[in-house]
This record gives sequence, C-alpha cells and structure tokens, in this order.
Amino acid sequence: MLLVIGFGVLLRMLRNLRQNTVLEWSNETLNVPGRTVELPLVGTNMIMTDNVDNIRAIMTTQFEHFGKGDTYRKIWSSLMRNSVLTTDGQAWQDNRNHLVAHVAKIRPTDYAVTERHSQSLVKVLSDGQPHDTLDLLNRFAIDVVSDIFYGTSTNTLVSNDQSLRDAIQQHKDRNTWRNLLSGLGALLPPNVKACETIDSYLDGVLRNFSPEQSESLEERDRKASSLLGDLAAQGVAQSILKDQIISVIVGGRDSVAIITTWALYELVRHPEILHELRKEISAGIDPSTPINPAQIESFVFLNRVVLETMRVHTSVGINVRTALRDTSLPTGGGADGTSPVGILAGTNVIMGLDSVHHRKDIYGPDANVFDPHRWDSNSKPDTWTYYPFNRGPRSCLGKNLAIMKVKYALCRLLQAFSVIEWLKKADGKLVVVDVDKEPAMKTKMAFNTKPADIVWLRFAK
Repeated sequence: MLLVIGFGVLLRMLRNLRQNTVLEWSNETLNVPGRTVELPLVGTNMIMTDNVDNIRAIMTTQFEHFGKGDTYRKIWSSLMRNSVLTTDGQAWQDNRNHLVAHVAKIRPTDYAVTERHSQSLVKVLSDGQPHDTLDLLNRFAIDVVSDIFYGTSTNTLVSNDQSLRDAIQQHKDRNTWRNLLSGLGALLPPNVKACETIDSYLDGVLRNFSPEQSESLEERDRKASSLLGDLAAQGVAQSILKDQIISVIVGGRDSVAIITTWALYELVRHPEILHELRKEISAGIDPSTPINPAQIESFVFLNRVVLETMRVHTSVGINVRTALRDTSLPTGGGADGTSPVGILAGTNVIMGLDSVHHRKDIYGPDANVFDPHRWDSNSKPDTWTYYPFNRGPRSCLGKNLAIMKVKYALCRLLQAFSVIEWLKKADGKLVVVDVDKEPAMKTKMAFNTKPADIVWLRFAK
C-alpha cells in the first residue's frame, strides 16, 4: 500500500473538487501495486482503494465491519434525516424493512405514472429552446417518484416553484465540502434555510395526504397502496414517515436524472449510436400508446446503451464507508500490494467505483471510450467490476425502477424528437457544439457524480 505523504493532501483534494477533477485524481492515485493508498488528512487518515477484493469485502463479506458512521450521519442527516441513506445497524435494517416492499418492485401503475410525466417532459422540450437537461430531468424524476410513492406529484416540470429542488441541491453542495473535512465538517452548520424548506415540504405531504379525497376509485386505491399509504395505515410515526419520504425523493431522483442526462450527452456525441438506438425504438413501439414492460425489456441495444452509460458515468463514482470496529482489508498492503491492510475503528475508506469502471486491465485499452457494443457478447456485467447501484445489502433498493424510468424517458424522447443538438455558451451566447472537436465534459462531485457544466440540449421534431 502506498502512503501519500505531505501536508498538501487535503489541499490537493480540495483543489480537485473545485476543478472537477476528483475522479481523474483518484484514478491516477490508485494506479499503484495493490491499488490501495493511505491518505493522511488533518487529524485523521483515510484509505482509498479500487481493489475489487477490498470492495467486495466492504460491501458483502465484511459488511458488518463498515457502515456510514457517526460523522457521515451528522453531516448528511440535515438532508436525508435518519433514513436508510444515513443509518447503520438496526436503525438501517428497520428503514430498509419499511421501504423494500414498495421500492424494490415495479408495479403496473408505475408505467402509467411514468408515461404521464414523460409526456409532460416532451411538452416542455417542444418549445425549440435550449434546455438545461439535467435540471429538467431532475424535475421529471422527482415528479415521477413523488407520484409513485405517495400519490401526489411535486409537478416541478410545470411549476415555477423550484424551492424543493434548490434546497436539495444546496444541501448537496454544502455537505460535499463538509464531508471532505470529515470530523471538522461535522462541526460546521448545514444550510439552515434549505433544512427549513425541506422540512416544510415534508410536513405538507403528510398533512395533505388523503386517499379518500381522490378523484377516482382507481386513484384512491393507488394512493392507499403506495409507500406512504401503507406505512401510515400501519401507524408509523410521522418522523419515520418523513425519513422514508426523503429517502425515496433523494435516492429516486438523482440516479434517474444523471444517467439519462449522460446518456443523451453521449448519444449526441456519437450520432451513429443515436441512429442505431432510434431505429430499434421506432421499430418496437407506437408513440401513441403506452409502453409496456415486455417492450422495454425487448430493446437489446437500449439496454446496452444504458449499461455503458452507467459504466462510463456511474452516478456514484466514489463511495465512502467508515470502519465501525478495528478490522482489516484482505489485500492492498505491503510493498507489492498483496498483504492485508489494518483498519482502525473510525477510519474512512473511499471506494473508487468510477476508477474500477475505467481500469484498462478490466475493460480493455478502450476503457475510457463510450461503446455500447462492448456488451454485445456479454450483456450481464461482472458483479464485482460494475457498481452503478452498489452491491451487497446496501445496494440500491430502487435500481430496477430507476432503470425502467431511464429507458422509458429515452424511448419517449427519441420518438418525439428527430433532432437533438448540444449547445454551449460562447461570448455570452449559446452556440451549437461541433461534437468532433469539443473535449469531453468533466464530472462534478456533489454527493453524486454529474456533469460539471450545464448540458444544454435543444430538441426538434
């Protein structure tokens, strides 16, 4: 294991965070024997690894040795409360039990909800103007997830009130910096105004939830059988209901918006892939009728495009766990990187998931190239070299629903629009990008890994 020595480690991390080069820095830093390094920071040490044996141990075989930890919970509970996203042990298990029956499956009504909001998305994009794609897809995703899990959509796609969206992002931006400072960051205050905005929204959801006031029996039954309806009927305390609601809002929004944005970005940069995908979709579904599960699953090339998007641009490029006890990692230590690595309780371990996805010894010399055809001979990725939704007990419960929403949105957008242009700002104006000359966009770390700049896209029928 390499010890990265010097007073400048924290400064380098902060500089890379500011310059949107964290992933490049971590990939370069881990290119050592054993692919594991020690990072001495102010008052603490961190271990960073993209060794797949170590990642497997953290996520599964030594799962009980690693968790979110107290510092992470203190920082991120300002946004995600005491939810499945911040807790460990029995509290985490209880939260997971509340969610699993609803989040881990796709109900038939979920397709109808996704169709309705996909049509709203198409309508917004039909004005011939450039749009901030990630912003619109964030709004699309939160509209869908709120409609599915508590029966009342946020309707941010058709609203001028974006206070909830803004509050969530303000939390993420502030807490990403707090998280980097570890224990010191836990002492710094969160964004108080953003906290108040989110808490007020959650109070409103609970106060206004009333399936009996639905416009139809079908809507009444859908709301009553939703996540919120089911837990409320069980008499779950309001504070715990709010924990579950915020977990599905944050977890269900980000991955869908980020994956779909990166997919559109790559399709515009690769016109031949866009043409091939559009051809498959056009031949398989009628734009005037809802898409059913069998149709979504039948699109082989669409699946490969999404798989490759999640490899090249995983929405959680770096994941952090804290040692909950004195323990060890199975490998990565010693001069040759093959010895165990001792880990003291409280040590943060950074897993470079994006780094694994770009390792040339795993994915070949073209590991940095977006190529959906790399999945032609094997459409099922290897479990321990592919982590778009984590692995093990803490893997994302809603991953199947998220992928369905990504595929559904891509189908509707490519059906509705024959032209998609990428634009950028130049001399104060938005101009069409020459995709053959424009360098690849950097990736920003802000809880998730997302495009560092606005992805301006203009859609035309």
